Amino acid sequence: MPGAAVDFDYVGRILLGLIGLYIVANGFQYLMQYLMANVAQQTVYAMRRDVEAKFDRLPLKFFDSRTRGEVMSRAVNDLDSISGTLQQNLTQLLTSVADADRRHRHDADDQLDSDARDRPDPAAQHRRRRARSRSDRRSSS
Repeated sequence: MPGAAVDFDYVGRILLGLIGLYIVANGFQYLMQYLMANVAQQTVYAMRRDVEAKFDRLPLKFFDSRTRGEVMSRAVNDLDSISGTLQQNLTQLLTSVADADRRHRHDADDQLDSDARDRPDPAAQHRRRRARSRSDRRSSS
């Protein structure tokens, strides 16, 4: 429209709101990553303790053909791989589950809205009946 002015104060408030939302979203993303890394590290730590306890229970005959360092190196590398996978995929799994739940709720709400649209409105039916009965009375008189 010619002569229409842009309200830069309003645009600025919207931009500040968006920046605030961006900061909050990134804060939650950081918190989620931090918590998932902590969970993954605690899980791998427990697994390492279990592996060490298992090595302590192994008979000495097992270590005759392999050195303890070789066995420990293999176990540590495997547990590091598990740790990396946990840190990456645990966050992705939780995000996917939350997104699937959100989509499921959205679809359920859409279905409820669709059902409500398909269901006849009792008030509208009552108004139509009254209007029909008035027109019937007028035509019969």
